[in-house]
Amino acid sequence: MTTNIEEELKQALRFVENSELGTKMSPLWEEMSKDFSFDRPSNLRDYSINREHDFSRVSRFYKFAKKIKFLSRNWIRVSNVFLNIINGVEKFYVSILSQLILGDSKASQRYSFDIYPLEAYEEHQKQVNIVSDYESYNSKNNIFFSHNNYKSYTYFHTLKKFINLENLESKNILEIGSGLFNFGTIVSKNLDRFSYYCIDLPDVALRGYLSAKENVDEDVELFLPHQLDAFKKSLSKKKVIFLIPSQLDNLDINIDFFINHESFSEMNIETVNDYLSKIKMRMTEGSHIFLVNRFSRLQSHSAKSFDYTNFLDYELDGFYKICFEVEKFRSFLPVQKDFPNVIFIGQKDSS
Repeated sequence: MTTNIEEELKQALRFVENSELGTKMSPLWEEMSKDFSFDRPSNLRDYSINREHDFSRVSRFYKFAKKIKFLSRNWIRVSNVFLNIINGVEKFYVSILSQLILGDSKASQRYSFDIYPLEAYEEHQKQVNIVSDYESYNSKNNIFFSHNNYKSYTYFHTLKKFINLENLESKNILEIGSGLFNFGTIVSKNLDRFSYYCIDLPDVALRGYLSAKENVDEDVELFLPHQLDAFKKSLSKKKVIFLIPSQLDNLDINIDFFINHESFSEMNIETVNDYLSKIKMRMTEGSHIFLVNRFSRLQSHSAKSFDYTNFLDYELDGFYKICFEVEKFRSFLPVQKDFPNVIFIGQKDSS
């Protein structure tokens, strides 16, 4: 990082450390949020945008990694002790393979090359007309395949089927749980004018800023949490600010397009509906909401917990339903297909 960015981050860290969080984390995210900490090295939960490894090398990695992983596929009934040993061995050899093919032992983890089989993406593409658009987007923007890049593009592909992007020009966009700005990066490259507000936990928000710094176009102006006043005064046609949850109450704006992808399902239902209440107060008639979340998710790693967040408990009254369907891509992924996401696209009515 350049000295200027390092100094900006130091100021942002001081700001968020001295600010109220403004939300209650579920036990699930109390643990998961540690993966975004600046206190230790991290693969950032594999959310990074791949601009390093082209698809020819990625496909080679998949081909050989698949051979390495035959142990866990064939020994599925082995005891947890031995299975953990096998997974450790596999992880070691996969990291060596990643070093040999991709030139980076951690690349396979950073971009989720070692989690899902390449065939899952190929089978999805056979049923969804997305290949040409996705490859064109990546080629134009010097971005290569990664799991989260592909997943975010499937969401964008769905969005375009139901909402004309021209209706989002010169609008205020708010995304809660924006992560490393995967979806936001795609949106930013398809609009000519916007004000984009990102809200996430402190370390995640700052990681999102760094990711955006590397991946958005040069004409997009970026701001950190302590720069909200500067963001408001900016005359940039394209601007993005990364905020923490407590700053939502400081936003005196009309929200034209609200986004939440997969993070509401990681919150307690009370937190979800508190956010939705605040969002609806700031949305006017005709504005849109775009949710992709687990239909039902346990909010604890404990098998004894009964603390579920269910999509049907989201308080979405006041929104006209444009789309409500099972997310298709997830249904092609091993294990994940048993825990489906649902997509909801709605429009604020006059109530």
